[in-house]
Amino acid sequence: MTMQQWIALGIFVLSYGLIISEKVSRTIASILGAVLAFIFILTPQDLLHYENWETLLFIFGMMTVIETMNESGFFRWLGLHSLRLIRTIVRLEVSRVRL
Repeated sequence: MTMQQWIALGIFVLSYGLIISEKVSRTIASILGAVLAFIFILTPQDLLHYENWETLLFIFGMMTVIETMNESGFFRWLGLHSLRLIRTIVRLEVSRVRL
């Protein structure tokens, strides 16, 4: 194995060790592993070459739309509307069984 592969393996083991030990949060351990990989393994040219920008922009756009819908109360409305609809359907089915 090359030195770069050994470093990558070490970063991987360190990240998973931190996640398994639960001494730090999973988010911190993941970010630490990513930062170490960016510093010691990848060059800026590699990052630009391997990155799938269309997917990242799609995910960012979806997160923005979902957060906006959440702040506007859409999901609360959807849940309450679904609850009303289900309750109505259950009553309809119960009344059909009684007949």
